[in-house]
Amino acid sequence: MPKQQKLFERFERMAEFAVEAAGLLNQLLATPGNAAEILPKLEAVEHQCDDANHEALAMLQKGVTFPIDRDEIMQLLSDLDDLVDGADAAAHRLVLYRVQTIKPEALKLGAIFAKAAAALSEVVHALRSGKDKEAVLAPVVEVNRLENEGDAIMRQAIGSLFSDEKDAIELIKWKELFEILEDTLDGCERAANLVEAIVLKRN
Repeated sequence: MPKQQKLFERFERMAEFAVEAAGLLNQLLATPGNAAEILPKLEAVEHQCDDANHEALAMLQKGVTFPIDRDEIMQLLSDLDDLVDGADAAAHRLVLYRVQTIKPEALKLGAIFAKAAAALSEVVHALRSGKDKEAVLAPVVEVNRLENEGDAIMRQAIGSLFSDEKDAIELIKWKELFEILEDTLDGCERAANLVEAIVLKRN
């Protein structure tokens, strides 16, 4: 049905916005001196993602029947929106805190987030048919693997931060930044696991 297809299109667009936001965050982590160019692009992506989210929520209010539970739809929309918000939050903290030297663990976490967002986009694009379980399950496994890899780097990052960083303000800044980056990875896993559950329930 056309209206159902439009909902899936919003899911897919939001997943693509997450990929774009992750890429822009990685650019900022690699070249923090280019914040004036990168940050407005990321803000624009965040606004577009919000628009897609609002459009999908408006469809729900019109009483259209969808092949997915209403609560699951709202949760997936929230999870996808949170990914873009997380990238935007991390970028704004980097600028607000005037970070010029990026810690290597942050670069690694940013790169993993970008890979996880790309794998999640595959998961979300496979949701529309809901028939090919393998098209969903394989990238879900990859998102889970990447999240585990991120957890290991996060533990290393926090350990190094508390053992090596002598400046208390820098410690507070970086602890928050690492936690935001970890949250985005956790968000990828939550969204992927939710889509997996939806697909398995439909088969």
